[in-house]
Amino acid sequence: MTVVGKILPDSGATFVHAHYDLMLKAAKEKLAFESSEDPCLAQIQFLDDGDTPAVLSVDTNDFAYAVNQGKKGREALKAFKESLAESYLEPFEVLEVRKNHWIKLKAEYSNIIFQINIEKSTENLEPMEWIIGRIVRFDKNPFLMQDWQKIPFRGRKALKAFMTSNVGETDQTNAWFLANKMWLKKNGKALLEQVQTLKSPV
Repeated sequence: MTVVGKILPDSGATFVHAHYDLMLKAAKEKLAFESSEDPCLAQIQFLDDGDTPAVLSVDTNDFAYAVNQGKKGREALKAFKESLAESYLEPFEVLEVRKNHWIKLKAEYSNIIFQINIEKSTENLEPMEWIIGRIVRFDKNPFLMQDWQKIPFRGRKALKAFMTSNVGETDQTNAWFLANKMWLKKNGKALLEQVQTLKSPV
């Protein structure tokens, strides 16, 4: 199991979230990209629809970070766009929480553990809880994208059954994890729709 453990200061998360919002805004204005009112669904449409995510077509030359940092800024934004395009929505289990410092998340279907600098949106998470979200690697560090959602405890069994029906029974082989990754990258909307049914009143 791979462990990604390096932690960036809060400024790293600030960069990631702020520039994601700028890219989404630019896509709406310049690429005529229509995003859903649901923030998590908008992520899927922006990053997962089609073979070439819309984010890769966003021109970041006018972004403040690029202007202020020159070549360094342009390279950082290029790397961030590429990491966004490679990311995908998936379920995570909260393994450990160090209050006001970091959380450890286990990707249930790619077998990776991420240690992530704590942010306000995650400060109330507890061990054994499940969430669905998107982790982006930037500057070799993992960040949990905004608009993640908590999965109800009673819904975990149904979610596991849904995933099994699409990727097969767990066998922990490299081929199985690769198949999961490919399915998740292409079916974020289906996964999100399944999670929404788990949140509906019984």
